[in-house]
Amino acid sequence: MKRFITSVLCSLALLVSITTCLEAFPFDVDNDIRSGLEQDNRVVCFNEKAYIIGRAGQYASGDGTITVLSLDALAGAPEANYSLGIGSNPYDIAFHDATKAYVSRYNVSDVVIIDPRDGTQLGTFVPSDYGCSAYANVSYLHVVQTWNGFSRLESRLFVAVQDGWGNPGKVLVFDTDTDTHLATIPLTLQNPNADLDYNDGQLYVSCTGDWSTPSTAGIQVIDVMTQDISGYTYPTIVLATATDLDDDAVTVHDIEIVNNSLWFVVVGKNFGYDFNIVKIDPYAASYIEPLYAAYTSDYIGELKAYMPAYLFINRSDKQSSTGTDFPVYDFMKEVFIDPVSAGTEVVYALAAHREMVLATSSNYDWASPAGYLNSIVLDNPAYTFAAAVVESLVRGPIDISDPGGDVASYGNAADALGAPDGSVVSLGDGGSIVVSFGENTVLDNIAGPDFGVYENGFFQNWPINAGHTGYFFELAFVEVSSDGVNFARFPTRTVHPVSVSGFDTLQPLDYFGFAGNSLGSLCINYDLDDLADDSLVLDGTVDLDLIRYVRIEDVIGDGSTYDSIGNPVYDPYPTAFSSGGFDFDAVEAFVTGDPSLIRLAGLEAVAGNRSVTIVWETESEVDNAGFNIYRSESGDEYEMINEGLIPAEGSPTEGSVYSFVDDDVNNRKIYYYKLEDVDFNGAATLHGPVSAMPRRYAGQISGVVY
Repeated sequence: MKRFITSVLCSLALLVSITTCLEAFPFDVDNDIRSGLEQDNRVVCFNEKAYIIGRAGQYASGDGTITVLSLDALAGAPEANYSLGIGSNPYDIAFHDATKAYVSRYNVSDVVIIDPRDGTQLGTFVPSDYGCSAYANVSYLHVVQTWNGFSRLESRLFVAVQDGWGNPGKVLVFDTDTDTHLATIPLTLQNPNADLDYNDGQLYVSCTGDWSTPSTAGIQVIDVMTQDISGYTYPTIVLATATDLDDDAVTVHDIEIVNNSLWFVVVGKNFGYDFNIVKIDPYAASYIEPLYAAYTSDYIGELKAYMPAYLFINRSDKQSSTGTDFPVYDFMKEVFIDPVSAGTEVVYALAAHREMVLATSSNYDWASPAGYLNSIVLDNPAYTFAAAVVESLVRGPIDISDPGGDVASYGNAADALGAPDGSVVSLGDGGSIVVSFGENTVLDNIAGPDFGVYENGFFQNWPINAGHTGYFFELAFVEVSSDGVNFARFPTRTVHPVSVSGFDTLQPLDYFGFAGNSLGSLCINYDLDDLADDSLVLDGTVDLDLIRYVRIEDVIGDGSTYDSIGNPVYDPYPTAFSSGGFDFDAVEAFVTGDPSLIRLAGLEAVAGNRSVTIVWETESEVDNAGFNIYRSESGDEYEMINEGLIPAEGSPTEGSVYSFVDDDVNNRKIYYYKLEDVDFNGAATLHGPVSAMPRRYAGQISGVVY
């Protein structure tokens, strides 16, 4: 194990141990949305579009193309498909806006300015014109835009240049408003040939080096927010060399900054033929652990972290013509997940404003197009039902420093009910709301996420603090209860150690487990099984199979509330308006599969004298054939007691009321019942149990709806 020390980082530890167990990937994978792509592709998403860059054009016969797809129609006809020149080998794309973009062309050794809508070429940058050698090659690009209030201060294009073999690399800087050259930043390290990673005012450049000398490879950081305006010189330091990261490493290939205290870096040895991933906590000055127990001969390229806690890994078999698995690491639960795709070249892009990760796969059959486009859809289950009752609403003050002042007043309790629609009720600092899903309705504890919470977060293009363009989120704790009195809180974690002003933005991956850490059109999902080790669950006070209530509590944001391990929580504070605090939109519960879509309004067992009457009411029924009743004397083993299927009487727009009398029972003995609905395809869904004790005095009711 190695350490590296840097004077620009301070201390906060968030290291997780490595395990090799696998868990199921909880989302849908749609492989081969498109086939016949070029063999080596990169995907970049911008403005609700996916740009597929065909990087196989380095050969004389190779026509490097860019294919433009709508994120709403990935399998449909491309919106555009244009060539950037035979043999040009387009490498990366970065955007000034929807009408101007920059593409690095590796073999041509220039950056071409294009209209990304149709590929019209508007101009070029040639590195040799700006202090680079005639043998320079351009690789990766990054545009940084800074804002002050509603006004954009500046927009800068950073271009990584491999400045000839054996020479240190360079980074060129251009003003994207005027397309003028501002600076040439000399690097200490060689061969910058990985994604440029921007985080909180600093640009991180991964340098492969000369493939044999560790001191030529590593991570160099450029302070892009501090420059000499007259000369545009940007401060830069070497953050770590290859051997600072790992004793055996001689190359560095990519860095993925999850948050300010968790990084992943791809390193290589044996002239870059063997790879590993090291995990870094830079704030702890800095402990490093390998993700894999040993170096692998599989190629590891780009890494991509995605909310809530997934690291997608480009790992492929260099000797295979079909590729190997596409592994995913859950860095919150500290486990690897079942591989979700295949391919030798996989690159990733978070589709803006959509919960989707895109990947391209290819193989080494260069004779014909062999690339594929895959998607990993992080959507919610298709069938949901929303909160129906507000059990309590306690508004907090608009500013906790004045607890006797005005309380939040925006919206009302009705805005918390039903499906997410953008109408919200504001909780104020420390305010809370408790919702349920109807009388005695219980959340279905299914495999994977069980419910989701919506807030009205948005992407902010005008933060007060320059360089912090990002997400404006207001956060809350989430708790569940079986009885409405005792609540178990979902685990939370924050690695954001400093206060956030009332109009500043958050880095989503700095926060785990908080509601509100997503765009308003999306939700944060919660899995009841994540509470299995909670003390209230272990002692039976909270029953995860009988959850009826969800409570949302604003975090305040001034550091006076804490996450599950005692770290103070900061989000935008103060927000001293009527809409201050968490803006609650909706809670939606998830239901498995494609059931017959029976929505129960009630299920009861009514005790009589030597009889029990099962009464149930539906709100709607889709493709429902009928019902069966099951009985148990112990609550464990059930048997069907109706002689034939009880016919359905409801419809997709109207429900019905049903009853069934069980007179084969004895008084003063408890009986348990379950209701089964059966659709026309034979698929069945159980509801219950409910119970009753027959006795001479009739009227005892015990009911619960599932």
